[in-house]
Amino acid sequence: MEWYVNTAYYGQLAYGIEAAAQLYFGKPARQLSLPEAAVLVAIPLAPEQNPIQNPTAAKARQEAVLDALLEQGVYSREAIVAAKFTPLVWATSAEQSRYDLIAPHYALYVRQQLLAQFGAEPLLREGWRVYTPLDLRLQSQAECVARAHVDRLGGGLGLPADEASRCPALAELPQPSGQAVGGNVNEAAVVALDPRTGELKALVGSLNFWENPLNMATDGLRQPGTLLTPFTYLTALAQGYTAASMVLDVETDFGTDYNGIPYVPQNPDGLFHGPMSLRQALGSGYHVPAVEVLGWVGVENALRTARQMGLATLTADSGRVGLPIALGGGQVRLLDVAVAYGVLANNGRLASQPPIALSRIESRTGELIWTAETPLEEQILSSQLAYLMNDMLADNRARCAGVGCPNSLDLPDGRPAAVKVGQSNDGRDVWTVGYTPQLVVGVWLGNRENQPLPQLRGEVGAAPIWRAIMAWAMAEEAIGRWERPPGLTERTVCIPSGLLSNGLCPTADELFLAGTEPELYDTMVQAVLVNRQTGRLATSYTPPGLVEQRLFVVYPERARAWAEAQNIATPPTEYDTLGVLRPEGEDAAITGPAPLAAVRGVVEITGWARGADFAHYRLAYFAGLTPTAIEVLTDTVTGRVSAEGVLGVWDTTGLNGLYTLLLTVVREDGTFAEVNVPLTIDHVVPEVAWGEEAEGWLPLIATDDIGVVQVAV
Repeated sequence: MEWYVNTAYYGQLAYGIEAAAQLYFGKPARQLSLPEAAVLVAIPLAPEQNPIQNPTAAKARQEAVLDALLEQGVYSREAIVAAKFTPLVWATSAEQSRYDLIAPHYALYVRQQLLAQFGAEPLLREGWRVYTPLDLRLQSQAECVARAHVDRLGGGLGLPADEASRCPALAELPQPSGQAVGGNVNEAAVVALDPRTGELKALVGSLNFWENPLNMATDGLRQPGTLLTPFTYLTALAQGYTAASMVLDVETDFGTDYNGIPYVPQNPDGLFHGPMSLRQALGSGYHVPAVEVLGWVGVENALRTARQMGLATLTADSGRVGLPIALGGGQVRLLDVAVAYGVLANNGRLASQPPIALSRIESRTGELIWTAETPLEEQILSSQLAYLMNDMLADNRARCAGVGCPNSLDLPDGRPAAVKVGQSNDGRDVWTVGYTPQLVVGVWLGNRENQPLPQLRGEVGAAPIWRAIMAWAMAEEAIGRWERPPGLTERTVCIPSGLLSNGLCPTADELFLAGTEPELYDTMVQAVLVNRQTGRLATSYTPPGLVEQRLFVVYPERARAWAEAQNIATPPTEYDTLGVLRPEGEDAAITGPAPLAAVRGVVEITGWARGADFAHYRLAYFAGLTPTAIEVLTDTVTGRVSAEGVLGVWDTTGLNGLYTLLLTVVREDGTFAEVNVPLTIDHVVPEVAWGEEAEGWLPLIATDDIGVVQVAV
């Protein structure tokens, strides 16, 4: 019992009966009266219902304690009635202390670490001096900026003039847009830490400790939503995907979710944006690509990456929701999120988890009791992976499509910062976490009653707070950049395929982990010869003056419906009108096979190749009707074929479909005569099968890639 009353929490940062007596009544515990003691006895079971935060509830609980004493016969009825009606005189310092207390959530967090490491006894008796890495200036700016922004989101003007004058970081706080004002936000939390040392520099657990003592940064478990997507993309990079790898942002049914409901995720803007690179998808914060990439890498693999970087609350059980965890699932603490992003900021090294909130302890006489040891950094990621992810998260051009440019993620003086905004898919949590090499700042906004935040997204909710704090904190710091490690290469790739440039596509320079560079050339962007009058594919029969080259993007099958909805032109499939076929001329002719004949196997080619100045002839062929890639059958045949005869043979084995046979007769002066014949090569055997009997009929089903004329039974 002695231990309990001396260590129990009595609210308002008072631990132990002695501290509580001094705080609330300004006297030692031994001098408490019955009504005063009854007040304190009730507090540990509900510390938030203390005389400062909730005096009405504290009085009601005091009377409940007094009633219990009466029932047990400890005091007479007269004594209990007198105690209930005795006015309570509070210590003047009790009300003042709520305004004098500095960084209350930080102080409580430190006390928790002290209790865990040293126990309660020395804290109560030794009078230690405890030193922390808390940056009071940064702490005060984080507090005032968060309060001002949440007040503005609620339709207010921000801070009172006297408080605003002490908050220079407000100069960096963007005004919320009209659409964001009037939401349901009433709570915020902020964390700032040094990723190089793991030191906790500032911690705002709630906007008002006296109204909400719960530390939302260290104890509040919230849905991270899209804040987890960097860990998904990071896992993809580790598995061999690249920042240039193409992903499709199109309407996609990913099957049923864990509730048995079809899972067809939507983007925040309600639109789909087609094929894009992983870099673009991450920067823009699009939901559909994030889910698709999670499907590539595996839910458990992505969760394992997040846990290794410090998100310990994402247990294996978090993955039970499947792919929807990409947009909301599992629960995280803001402090852990800042630690995880700090691994990226520190070139893949984890400085400390949990962050360092205790620097050293001295006795009341100044003797050193304890000092924090320099933590042994753990290399969680390769420096190459960390650099590549930092480069992607700091790419402002990649962010523009999703959040617009300029935006709340831009820092003054062009200072590079890697940033991710996020929101849970249930609309209850909005986040922004970003960092430079020197500082990580994480911000959460929400509702303390866990109500939804309609129309509020991370870039207008949490991002302005992040920007104001980061811009103010970095104003006097040199611009820091991550040093590029060896093991990274650059290539010019096509957009959006991510393959090597074919000279036709729009391009971008991209970073690759050595060994993951693309080896294939782009085939999505294709140059097609068309008849500019008809828009059809040009053929050897199209007048040369009407032939022009046009560029088309050939989209993957899953993206074609999206392309059609965007009215994006697709390559024509119909060939230009053949007109009158002329396979015969005075000096050159193909008399067999006949035009458009179906052939297979070894084909004998007949005709003539002659003329007064005959030099030689050549037989060749090409796929389709447009001579793009010509294959030679016989070259420089000097023997003249004056009358109809055999010009050569063509082994068509392995070919199938429409081809054009080409005969060229070259004269001594270099001029030539040329004729061609389109043919259909057919090596696919027709398939015939009986169908299912229906109403006494047994249908016969015949299929062939070219066509079926007749089936005989």
